Amino acid sequence: MVTIEHLRSISLADQQRITDISIKILSEAGFKFDPKYDSDFFALEDEYLKTGGCIIVAKDLDQIIGCVMVKKITTDTAEIRRLRLLPEYRGKGTGKKLLQAAIIFCKEAGFTRTTLDTTK
Repeated sequence: MVTIEHLRSISLADQQRITDISIKILSEAGFKFDPKYDSDFFALEDEYLKTGGCIIVAKDLDQIIGCVMVKKITTDTAEIRRLRLLPEYRGKGTGKKLLQAAIIFCKEAGFTRTTLDTTK
């Protein structure tokens, strides 16, 4: 059963799992992981958790299978970033649940403007 959970802190293993999933998804879409552009993956806690944002993960039997992150841009604005989900879990509503959890977080955190980061 897939569960959605907000991380309050992040272990090195979780950080590596999230990075591995992202590399896989980028590769699938024809992109390469770029350490300069994707530098937030090396400091997820500092980039998101310690700055007023959040990291939300989807887990299946305690294994991370997807994620979404919210980054605080200003006191009023948040950016939803890095929505990732392993291919075998797509089409089952898990991505929708991750996005809904991110939107709820933004509302509850008091953000009045939310943007969505995408890649062409």
